[in-house]
Amino acid sequence: MRTTPVLATTCQEWRERFRTDTTLFAIATDTGYTRVTIREHVAGECDHSDIGSHPNAADIGIQAAECRQIRARFTEVESITQMVKESGHCRKTIIKHLTGACNHSNSGEQAISRYEISENEQISASQCAEFRRNAVEYDNLAEYTKNLDLAYYTVAKHVKGRCSHEIDVSPLPTQERAGQITAAECNQMRKQYRSGPDVTTSEVATEWPHSEQTIQRHILFLCDHPPDSLLVTDVRTVQDLLSGAQ
Repeated sequence: MRTTPVLATTCQEWRERFRTDTTLFAIATDTGYTRVTIREHVAGECDHSDIGSHPNAADIGIQAAECRQIRARFTEVESITQMVKESGHCRKTIIKHLTGACNHSNSGEQAISRYEISENEQISASQCAEFRRNAVEYDNLAEYTKNLDLAYYTVAKHVKGRCSHEIDVSPLPTQERAGQITAAECNQMRKQYRSGPDVTTSEVATEWPHSEQTIQRHILFLCDHPPDSLLVTDVRTVQDLLSGAQ
């Protein structure tokens, strides 16, 4: 990213481009400056007060055009971390627009499932160690992952030692329980839940010898059964499940 001082003429050019519906993301991509730097100048939060009016800072957010670019860009980058550095948006904001948890349902680019995002993540050895140290402070792993922007099965892979990291922090033992739900059973539960628009988790639970809380955990992918070739592969299917369980 460029770090050279921004000239007044450049600042003015950015403001004019923004007024013609060019997104901050696009300007950042074209110029090499971070989105944060561009936003400061476009919003007038700089020393260039003598070059005319500037857009109201409150109007500078992620619009549908930038949402489309963010989703399209996902397939080109190495990780969400790279997108955060490029765009100047925080990780939570990036994921919100990638997954379709924004108001841009008709942006023209298909939303990305959290599973696909998590699979694209590059978890370092230090992050893996942090997961394992922090997870022991919680009653269960699902409760811990609520504080993260990663899917349960991604965190579980590292916390339970199913990764390639050789670190000093021991993984949490996997608790084998009587009546443990298999991948095939988990798949069947998800199919039952999607069999009709009015089907609830409580109705699915009546057909299984497990609590509704347990059933919901599997339907919402808060288990060790990712939507791979054995389970769900359609992005829209995953997205619907993650957003609509009752």
